[in-house]
Amino acid sequence: MNSATRAARTSVFILIMLSPSLECAAAQTTIVVLRTSTEIVAGSDSKERLPNGDSVVGCKVERIGNLFWSVSGFRMDNYKEIISFAHQPSASIRKTVEKFSVIAPPVLQKLFDNLRLSSPADYKLLAQKADREGISITFFGMENQIPIVINVPLFTKLNEDHRVVV
Repeated sequence: MNSATRAARTSVFILIMLSPSLECAAAQTTIVVLRTSTEIVAGSDSKERLPNGDSVVGCKVERIGNLFWSVSGFRMDNYKEIISFAHQPSASIRKTVEKFSVIAPPVLQKLFDNLRLSSPADYKLLAQKADREGISITFFGMENQIPIVINVPLFTKLNEDHRVVV
């Protein structure tokens, strides 16, 4: 391993270790994905804030086959289901991301609309963050020994009817 790669790895882990100690990090996510020409190094904080204000600890980097991803912004259990639908075992990461980018907005819109009816308190939290936070999903993995990293931002906003739209 050359010194530049070693320094980059060190920087990644320093960022992850320092971020949770910052005062403003209580309601934020730290996800770092570093790509070199031969490898990917990824990490994240492990604290997740639930809509009721409680916190849980868990891994924010998930995997299906050769595809890894991490979500920042409004987190829901449904991302894995949407990504699983978009990712066919023989599909490339790029093809998965293309399919996800098409199917995710309407699916998320329906989930948000359902959340508005089924859990008004959770929806209120989503609405408070809609104009400033959004959702960002970083997909990554190796294909033919080439590291691939693709970030997909999904923008949310609060419309005049106080409805969160993707």
